[in-house]
Amino acid sequence: MIRLILLSDFTESFSYNLLKGVLMYANSHEPWVVCRMPLSYKQTYGIKGVLKWAKTWHADAIIGRFDNDDNVEIFRENGIIAIAQDYKARFSNIPNITGDYYKTGRMAAEFFLRKGYQN
Repeated sequence: MIRLILLSDFTESFSYNLLKGVLMYANSHEPWVVCRMPLSYKQTYGIKGVLKWAKTWHADAIIGRFDNDDNVEIFRENGIIAIAQDYKARFSNIPNITGDYYKTGRMAAEFFLRKGYQN
């Protein structure tokens, strides 16, 4: 059984849809246990507090909104897979889940140009 922590803001549609996608995948494969951890937990206890909880809970992986100054290496050092949910900037030392923001912006601009907007 895989134990996954999702450290995110679930009031946002991207995070909520990420959770739905993870749960759909988990339901079709093997049993997973998913812990929804709010960002306030990291803000209160710091990245070391998140690691402490992850170790206590015996987490296998964490997908989270990490800040650039977060030492995400501590998860790998403790045998926990860490994946960054794109937030402020991408990480080079762990995988990132992100969207194609340039393509999204281009699609939005083309939509408004077709509607006749110029500014």
